[in-house]
Amino acid sequence: MDPIATSIAKATGTEAIGALEKEAESFLNTVIGEPAKARGGLLADKINHRRHKNLIGITVEAKRNLAEAGLSPKEVPLKFIHPLLDVCSLEEEPDIQTIWANMLANAADPRQKNPVGSSFSGILKELTSREVKLLDATYRHLEENIRAPGHILTQQQRGVGEVLLMGLFGEAGFLRFSNSPNPTTGDWREHAADIKA
Repeated sequence: MDPIATSIAKATGTEAIGALEKEAESFLNTVIGEPAKARGGLLADKINHRRHKNLIGITVEAKRNLAEAGLSPKEVPLKFIHPLLDVCSLEEEPDIQTIWANMLANAADPRQKNPVGSSFSGILKELTSREVKLLDATYRHLEENIRAPGHILTQQQRGVGEVLLMGLFGEAGFLRFSNSPNPTTGDWREHAADIKA
């Protein structure tokens, strides 16, 4: 086992990291288009174990996402894959690591159903977990309520009103009071500052 893998195995107290490292390396060899060790980059050189551990987790999840869809990864152009791998290895928040894994899987998806733009890595690296959750709740709301086939937008749906925003905050789990977009009198008494914000 190389020094990085040995240090991670000691830190985690498990031998399973070797199997995960091999799984991640085979995936990266495919999407990078050259052996990861020859690249002199993220897997072989002197990278701290936290980045390495993050990268392994994200790439294994991406590989498994593709495998569940019955797909093998394709090579990803260097201008997309290099910034994506570099930045995602810094992420330690599990919820955002899942989004990085999904982005990596989409980039390596041979069907290109959800193409990944070169700016996506830069945008995601700037977002907090809270912001990602709010965007996800907004997207889910649009998918479920507005983008349905044959649905015609009402005047209220065309704008983002206070009630919709409060509902989205509730869906994202940010409200300290009931998840209803219509706060109760008790909610106003206890959480007026939150509701106004």
